[in-house]
Amino acid sequence: MGILSYLSILVLIPIFTQNKSEFVKFHANQGLILLITHVIGQVVLGSFVHLYGLVSLFSILILALIIIGIMNVLNNQMKQLPVIGGFKILN
Repeated sequence: MGILSYLSILVLIPIFTQNKSEFVKFHANQGLILLITHVIGQVVLGSFVHLYGLVSLFSILILALIIIGIMNVLNNQMKQLPVIGGFKILN
């Protein structure tokens, strides 16, 4: 369930099914923040045609954060993601 938290819209599965596990809840929160950041970034940067290179760089950074999150799950760590990990949406 922790890995699903970092796979885009699949974050909804752990949010609605495993809300008793603090580990899964932590990673679902990180994944939800990541998804929201990704969507907002794509909309904002995608509206400017001349910023295509910036959109590509942003997508690479999102992919790096996904990999970091999945590695944290595989290592049984509850470490916040760099830059965006300090925000909390889920209680």
